[in-house]
Amino acid sequence: MSGNSYGMTTGKRIGNGVKSFILNLLMLVFSLSCIFPLVWMLYSSLKVKREFNRDIIGLPSNPTLENFVKVLTNPDYHIGDSIMNSVRTTLISVFFIVLFGIMNYRGAKSVGNLQLAMVLIMCAAVAVSVAGTVLTGSFDAANLAPAYGAGGKSFGGGFVSILALAPFLYVGFDCIPQAAEEYDFPPQKCKKLIISALIVGALIYGAMALVTDSVLPWQQVLTMKDASGAPVKWHTGAVLDLAMGRLGVGFVAIAVCMGIFTGMNGFFMTSSRLLFGMARAKMLPSAFGKIHPKHKTPSFCVVFVTIICCICPFFGREVIGWVVDMCSVGTAFGYFFTCAGAYILLKKYGDPTDTNRIHPAVAMGGCFISVAILLLLIIPGSPAFMAPQSFIALVVWILLGVLFYYISRKNFMKITKREMDYLILGNVQVVRGMRKGQEPGQVVQGNVVNPKQ
Repeated sequence: MSGNSYGMTTGKRIGNGVKSFILNLLMLVFSLSCIFPLVWMLYSSLKVKREFNRDIIGLPSNPTLENFVKVLTNPDYHIGDSIMNSVRTTLISVFFIVLFGIMNYRGAKSVGNLQLAMVLIMCAAVAVSVAGTVLTGSFDAANLAPAYGAGGKSFGGGFVSILALAPFLYVGFDCIPQAAEEYDFPPQKCKKLIISALIVGALIYGAMALVTDSVLPWQQVLTMKDASGAPVKWHTGAVLDLAMGRLGVGFVAIAVCMGIFTGMNGFFMTSSRLLFGMARAKMLPSAFGKIHPKHKTPSFCVVFVTIICCICPFFGREVIGWVVDMCSVGTAFGYFFTCAGAYILLKKYGDPTDTNRIHPAVAMGGCFISVAILLLLIIPGSPAFMAPQSFIALVVWILLGVLFYYISRKNFMKITKREMDYLILGNVQVVRGMRKGQEPGQVVQGNVVNPKQ
């Protein structure tokens, strides 16, 4: 018996040692991946341009301070203006992040009212921009022809590019189900809100694209230059300036700002609630599951999200772009698992007589589309193939996920299915989606079926 105990103890020690080694190795890889961009930026600045273009990753063969001398002594580089522009952009970003963080900290109802007001302002600004383009006589449908050919792409190549991009324009619409618990409305209303939001979003995207390409031939729009002779970066604003003057630019600027603010506000609300749900499911420390006694919000989660978001603007637009592209892969996986989960629930527990029920084939179709989107992002030669930096960010993100899994697996595996359903869903009762063979007079609550009162 003592021999068995010794063997079990030795085996446990070996297992713990292997686990510690893996965790330490992952932490080392993660730390190096965080440090590498800074180290790369430092030693790359010591390369001349020709060597940098020839070998973007390697160490400099002949280190030089030539780049620093050029930037500090040549007035054409506008180093002072660049620094001030970066400071202004970063401070404005941090200001609005903190503002939305405070509002989300104080309560969901006021945030919801603000979100509605911003959406209405955005829709009104887009409508005025479209109407102004038509009423001023600037709209000409002939400018839309030919329907493809930008960048030398064929119709198929252009279609695939839009197909790969379009799903990620609708990522924010999953905010509705994530925040639905606090608004206490039935699932039918949630479904209608999501569908209507998708339709309105598609109309706004389509309207702004139509305005941009209808005032001038789109080939000419792509080659527009500003007063200094530099290529125009904001084509929609430049086109509306021609059609409506500064007034048109003002309206589209309002629409863009409202779009950014609604996205920030929505993701603030849902990301904090997502962290709260993970804490409630014992996947995060208990501090994330605390509710503010006065405002009734997950205050710790809101503060945490605010701090993380305040750090991001300091990395710069280029790095944030890499992270956004990396998140596109996560979006594709999110779409896939949502559709796969819906398919399984519909096949196992769906009621064929329910007229509000979607067909399982629709959910399966969503799975195939999600896989297609993922392949467009990771297959070389695809129009939507990600940059190497995005793949590096993806690897780091995966390593973080593996590290998180190994840390939380022990506590996570102790929770039963029934308890997990209750912790994640709370005290939510779902009338539809019952298991086959159950009587209509029952409701499903988590994993427990109780008679309807």
